[in-house]
Amino acid sequence: SIHNMKASSWSERTLQVIHKMLSSHEPSIADVANMFHVNERTLSRRLKEEETTFRQLLQEKRIELAEYYLTQTTLSITEITFNLSFTDVSNFSRAFQRWRGISPSDYRQKHT
Repeated sequence: SIHNMKASSWSERTLQVIHKMLSSHEPSIADVANMFHVNERTLSRRLKEEETTFRQLLQEKRIELAEYYLTQTTLSITEITFNLSFTDVSNFSRAFQRWRGISPSDYRQKHT
């Protein structure tokens, strides 16, 4: 059915793979394309057809997980940084500030 197809859209599947890989390294589009046995251009094109890009999906997944870790776990900001494969805490903090207009620690205080 249409619903099953939608559930396994390229973007959904890409998000799942990003989620799996993130805790060990920042996945590249090449990493994900390899998992699907397609080349990068094919994956890019499929995502574009679904009106998104690999970078957008990577950021979306990182934001979702950052918010989850900050509000639903007691992980330190440092642990969260590495779970999301940021190189260091200041990179993560700057990115989070850009996404949500608030520092990770302030976000945690507000939402827990």
